[in-house]
Amino acid sequence: MKPEEKTDKSAVVEKDKEWKTKKEEQRFEDNFLGFALEEKFKLLHYTYTYIDKVYEDISNFPKKHEMIKKQLVKTSFELLEKISAGNYSHNKKYKKQMADEAVAKVKTLYFLFHMMEKDNMISIKRIYKLKLKLDTISKCLVGWRKAM
Repeated sequence: MKPEEKTDKSAVVEKDKEWKTKKEEQRFEDNFLGFALEEKFKLLHYTYTYIDKVYEDISNFPKKHEMIKKQLVKTSFELLEKISAGNYSHNKKYKKQMADEAVAKVKTLYFLFHMMEKDNMISIKRIYKLKLKLDTISKCLVGWRKAM
């Protein structure tokens, strides 16, 4: 066995030990962020981070408002779906339609945040941070739509 092969194997073993000692959540987070950072289309990257933040912030959502929580998650994923479909399509007309539908999803999300704020479902600070992320997505959507 050559000396450089030995160091390569030890590096692999060390990496494997490090991977096993990480918590499952951390491994998922590392993998997710790696996937999100690989994305070249910034709008998709912003949407990934927005959805990640939504899941983090609604973990302690009141049970009596379960319907709003489900609608928030559903609409967020539909937004991601519309943006992805438009991004990977080669048909300009279809891209415009998907961008328009994504804007409609953003408007729905703003309304859901308004309801959450009105009924104090989560802290105002968390809602504000989510709205800022949604503002970034909205601005990018408008720019994307104009660029077509």
